[in-house]
Amino acid sequence: MFILMVFVVGLLGSSCRSSYPPAYEEFLNLPRDQRVDALSKYPPEEQVDRYVWAMLVRHPPQIELADVVAKNGARVLPIVIRRIQEEEAAATQVDLLLVVRRIQEMGEVDVAGDAETMAALEAAVSSMDDPDWKPQAVEILEKLRRARG
Repeated sequence: MFILMVFVVGLLGSSCRSSYPPAYEEFLNLPRDQRVDALSKYPPEEQVDRYVWAMLVRHPPQIELADVVAKNGARVLPIVIRRIQEEEAAATQVDLLLVVRRIQEMGEVDVAGDAETMAALEAAVSSMDDPDWKPQAVEILEKLRRARG
C-alpha cells in the first residue's frame, strides 16, 4: 500500500511539473535574490505563470514573488483576475488573491475602489467549494473591503 501511495504521489508531482518548460525549474533553482530579480524581468503574463508554478511546487511557498508580480499593478491586475476566474484549484485562487491584496497594499492600484474588480473577486470567492481554502479567500476579500476606507 505504501509503495502504491509513493508511486501515485510521485506521478502527480511529475505530471504537475511536466506541464511547464524546463526553464521554470532553472528559475526555481536560482538563489532567492536572483529569483526575485529574474522574475521582475519577465512580461506580466509570464510572471503570473512562474509565480503560480513556484507556489505549487516549492515548499515553503515563494510568497516574496507575489510582491514582484504586484509591482506591475494595472498591467498585471486583469491577468490575475482572469486567472482567478478560470482557475479550478482553490489553493491557486488564494495564491492569486494574495497578489491582488499586495497590489492594493503596495498602492499600485486601488483594487478596493473598483466596483467591477471587487464584484469579479467576490463572485470567484463565493463559488469556491473548498472548505480548507475558502476561509483564506474570504479573509483576503475582507482585507480588501477594509482598504476601501
